[in-house]
Amino acid sequence: SKKDILVTIMRILRYALLLPTMVSGFTPIHSTAVKIQTTSQDHCDRSCWWKKPTETVTQTGLTLGLAFMIFSAPSAFAADFAKKDISGQDFSGQDLSQKDFTGVIAKKAIFHNCNLQGSKFLKADLVNADFSGADARGATFKESILDGASFKDVIARNTFFSETILDVGSFENADLTNSIWPAKLQIMICDMDEFRGTNPTTDVGTRDSVMCTFSTIK
Repeated sequence: SKKDILVTIMRILRYALLLPTMVSGFTPIHSTAVKIQTTSQDHCDRSCWWKKPTETVTQTGLTLGLAFMIFSAPSAFAADFAKKDISGQDFSGQDLSQKDFTGVIAKKAIFHNCNLQGSKFLKADLVNADFSGADARGATFKESILDGASFKDVIARNTFFSETILDVGSFENADLTNSIWPAKLQIMICDMDEFRGTNPTTDVGTRDSVMCTFSTIK
């Protein structure tokens, strides 16, 4: 997380500030003569680090530069896709777990067989997007446009949806166990032909996973 990285950077900064003192105060353990010849100047070399501003500033600058590169470079903890237009791009088979897709425009984007665990598709435009075979456990699709999107063979346990779940093109063979959507949609969901089949990975029936077994049977 960013918090852990910040703590690590602060530790690096602390050691960087101490490095000139540690280096100047180092004495080889096998040299008795050098040990004996310790003077007040040696003491100052170890303690008066403030008299060597160039070394200290250099170490500090390098550390801050490293911190800047870590936080500015695209990485797993950065919002790599938020508010970007990735329409039509093919991400098949990629590990996109924990990624932030908030506000993304991903029309006809392909997420076939992707790892989307914990990813956030909040207020995203996912018209005709392909999520077939994806692992979307714990992901959220709240307030996203899902017109014509395919969730065929998807594992979407503990996943969050809003009213737009009704616009999905296909939930064939999807496992939606313990997923959450507005309760008022339950009857309509159980009346939809899009919810059918059995997930090939978990062997869970789609209608069973959305608790429609004893509801309206198609």
